[in-house]
Amino acid sequence: MTTDNKLSLSNDNILLRGMTLRNTPGVVGCVIYTGHDTKIQMNNAKAKYKSSKIMKKTNLQVIYIFIADMLISAISAAFVPTGKSTPVKKPLTYR
Repeated sequence: MTTDNKLSLSNDNILLRGMTLRNTPGVVGCVIYTGHDTKIQMNNAKAKYKSSKIMKKTNLQVIYIFIADMLISAISAAFVPTGKSTPVKKPLTYR
């Protein structure tokens, strides 16, 4: 390739990210721009997770129920007698 030849870049002779070139013995190329502001990079991000207001409200209520359940369990465990109970000396019998 001589320096007198000028080539313009168009969509017909540009390879974007992820493309492969096959059945070609050799390639001469240059990097145009590779950054986070390119169209391909901006479209590469994962989609945001969408949730409805009812789903958010339900999730919050489940958290409140879990916390209330833990509090009730802790309070109930605090009032369980920890000492040994006295055994019955003679079993009760009915005659």
